[in-house]
Amino acid sequence: MKEESEQENAAWLSAEDLFVAHAAYIASFLRRLGMPASEVDDLVQDVFLIAHTKGGFTPGEAKPRSWLSAIAVRLVQNKRRSLARSREDANELAMEFAATSDKTPAERLELQRSLARVQSALDSMDVEHRATFILYELENESCQTISELLQVPIGTVYSRLHKARQRFLAAYEEAGDSPSAGLAALALFMGGAL
Repeated sequence: MKEESEQENAAWLSAEDLFVAHAAYIASFLRRLGMPASEVDDLVQDVFLIAHTKGGFTPGEAKPRSWLSAIAVRLVQNKRRSLARSREDANELAMEFAATSDKTPAERLELQRSLARVQSALDSMDVEHRATFILYELENESCQTISELLQVPIGTVYSRLHKARQRFLAAYEEAGDSPSAGLAALALFMGGAL
């Protein structure tokens, strides 16, 4: 897996290559950032249009996924300034995943509740905190790389990550679950959403 990541960083990638390799991930990432399903296709197209205008991915500190994620974050920030967010779509991704798993009805219900808490915890964060949390905790990006991708000081990245973790874990403590249950549910949520 590490070899693939190193090879992925080793060469320039065109917008077409990026799209083929990462369109599904970017769509999932946009959903995790709280964008309604009805907006995702257009935003995915916009992400890769911007990647094309920038001449594709040039190797550097970031991975192609993270570079595309940073573009997606900026688009979501712009979109949120002009579009009110619909609350009814907030748990749609978690509900879809829970409904399609091979579990007993009781297990599906518990999974659905757990995934809804993950989504609620993510929804409690603004885009900047959520993106920092996802890039660090799930994409394993360094704080320095996130700082460069999001064009913010590294201290801001540390602060956002700290606050995002607190909000995430607080959502689980409020529900009576342990913080470790929250982290386990997050891993399941992200594994199922990819």
